[in-house]
Amino acid sequence: MSFQFANPARALSPVDELGHLRKQIAHLKAREAELRAVLLSDPRACAGERFHATIRIHEQRVLRRDRLPDTVLNDATLWETRKSRHVIVDELPVETARSQAALELQSNADDDDFAVIEPF
Repeated sequence: MSFQFANPARALSPVDELGHLRKQIAHLKAREAELRAVLLSDPRACAGERFHATIRIHEQRVLRRDRLPDTVLNDATLWETRKSRHVIVDELPVETARSQAALELQSNADDDDFAVIEPF
């Protein structure tokens, strides 16, 4: 599967390329889930011409928070807050995307000036 761009000569902005990649990844993950279901339901499907699948059972211990006493759950010394940054990409409506492209063309005269803003 490959994504075909309308104008291959025009480079995509990083956010547009990331948006396209995430769409491809979502498609690939859905297909992977379908194929995984087939392999789990039919062991004969695990042998191919170039690949072989092995089904293994993985076991792990999991802490059951619902069984912890309130003294543990409410003890602030046992907990920490971690922060991470996430990049959320939303697809713009077609008309908005066209407007953005027009604005980009108008502002290309002064490409040396830009600002990066990261709230933290």
